[in-house]
Amino acid sequence: MVTEALMSIVAGVATFFAGLMPSFAPPDWMTTLPDKVGAVGSYINSVDVWLPFSHAAIVLGFIALAVLVGVIVRGVRIAASFATLGGGAAG
Repeated sequence: MVTEALMSIVAGVATFFAGLMPSFAPPDWMTTLPDKVGAVGSYINSVDVWLPFSHAAIVLGFIALAVLVGVIVRGVRIAASFATLGGGAAG
């Protein structure tokens, strides 16, 4: 009950401040951005004959996975060092 009242007050204040802002149409470059990204993708796709991007994506995925595993292991070691009062990898 109280939470709903607070949420309605906050929503009313947010609506009031949003109403004070001027409205505008997005610039043309924002609306044509997906077309430009598609064009860049088609250019990169034609270079795939000389540079195997599909293989590079797999390799980069494995590298990112290895880095993620390393970060997780390091975080676990730091958490474990707090449990042993600084006798581990916190230094």
